Amino acid sequence: PSLNTIQVIQVKQDLIPGDVITEDVIQSATISAESYNQITLGGTNIYQYNRASSLIGKYATAYIPTGQYLAYNNVASAYTPPKNPWEGLRDCPSGR
Repeated sequence: PSLNTIQVIQVKQDLIPGDVITEDVIQSATISAESYNQITLGGTNIYQYNRASSLIGKYATAYIPTGQYLAYNNVASAYTPPKNPWEGLRDCPSGR
């Protein structure tokens, strides 16, 4: 890679919250340094490919469609699913 390009992590398939990141679901993508800087200045920090090995085994925390770059705010070491909004409804006296 040259100084004008940056290798980032791109997903090869849709990821939904709770999916584990594996080597099979990510790949390297080369983008221009200008594009990388625009994305970063827009408030989205995306992972460079040299960090790929540190992300294996972590969890997606948001829906990430195929072809998107992996962003810092979409990855976590642990995943706790959101509370089920229908949980406990059958215990309601009215049944609603």
